[in-house]
Amino acid sequence: MLPGQSFSHVHIGSIGATLEPGSTGVVEIVTQQRAAGASISYDPNARPSIMGDPEDVRGRIEELIALSHIVKASDEDIAWLYPSRSEDEVLTSWRDAGASLVVLTKGAEGVIALAGDHTVTRSTRATAVEDTIGAGDSFMSGLLVALQRRALVGSGVAGLSSISREELEASVDFALECAAITVSRVGANPPTQDDLDARSL
Repeated sequence: MLPGQSFSHVHIGSIGATLEPGSTGVVEIVTQQRAAGASISYDPNARPSIMGDPEDVRGRIEELIALSHIVKASDEDIAWLYPSRSEDEVLTSWRDAGASLVVLTKGAEGVIALAGDHTVTRSTRATAVEDTIGAGDSFMSGLLVALQRRALVGSGVAGLSSISREELEASVDFALECAAITVSRVGANPPTQDDLDARSL
């Protein structure tokens, strides 16, 4: 499974990164690519009906978190993985494990993001919700686009540790805007740049 080339950024998540036979290969790829200079992002995207008990996968998930620069999880992910721990405690532990940016999505309640010395809370964008499928993926991809435009992924990922509050808020807000467009229509239908431009008019 190991690629024969290096990449600027690698994103991993969910079942393929957690369950065998794929997860061992994912760890090898992430370890290889990070050593070669790639930035790594991870969304645990827990699927309890497939993953079994949290104890069965928690170790692998934590291993991948320690290998990642950017970690995004939902409040449902954390509630399933750590039923006896608070969200703040879990987010702090993930940051202490090595993640430069940790983001928690809380549905209609908004987002909490930790990076550097900053902890920011941002509100969900107002929209008429038609379908929540794809919201998390749209948020994640929007966040990566926002960070890439600020040269904070790839070779610039070290800059995440000194990101300004304003840059962090703007990046999360852009991701929330992407998710808001996705949930406003049926299906996993993420926005184009034209969609985003039209919404800002």
